[in-house]
Amino acid sequence: MSRVPLDMLIPFLLSVVAFLLGLIETYLYYRFNEWYYRSGPAVIRESWQTRGSVEAVYRAVRAHLRADGMTGVERSAGFCLRQRWWVHNIWPRVWLGVDEAEEGAALQFEVRAFCSFTFGLIPVAILMAAAIRRLVLVKLTLPSLAAVLLFLLLYFTWLMRKNLAHIGRLRSIRRALAAEGLHVCDRCGYDLFAHAPGSRCPECGWSESNTIAEDSKPGLSS
Repeated sequence: MSRVPLDMLIPFLLSVVAFLLGLIETYLYYRFNEWYYRSGPAVIRESWQTRGSVEAVYRAVRAHLRADGMTGVERSAGFCLRQRWWVHNIWPRVWLGVDEAEEGAALQFEVRAFCSFTFGLIPVAILMAAAIRRLVLVKLTLPSLAAVLLFLLLYFTWLMRKNLAHIGRLRSIRRALAAEGLHVCDRCGYDLFAHAPGSRCPECGWSESNTIAEDSKPGLSS
């Protein structure tokens, strides 16, 4: 029985591990596992203050879990949300935590990426490179492999930006919480709780009139 060449075995094992990790992550993602939705580096992390009670905030969010093309479930310390599975996306996961604060319920808005899309690229690319070199179909060089990985990275970056724009800081949920004092800048996410409604954001200069104008454009109203 012939032995498997080492330059094929290692990439193959790495790819198997990446595939299994991807299956585990997909399970946690679709099961709305609270630990998973709250773990890992966040692409966006913002804190929003309200003057409503935790119970009032839970009721308002619960009624809008499926707004703006999102879906989600209620958990012990907040809500796990994601885009619908048929939306062209890279599965960003949203954690909306609800905590008691001195002035009312405070929200923690956090967005994290689906890691397997990124981490799985490396062993798969190595396996493909090893297989191509073994079959002598093409002469794969390090620059060409780097170019492929760079293209995929740029594509995932573009798609993540597109997904973040679609999520839009949970606009329908924020509007539902306006009665509880929630006031957040649409452009940069700055918490405007202590500012008068209609005032410009001190962080980026955006105003609610700009948001209203954008919403009034055909095809942009929610």
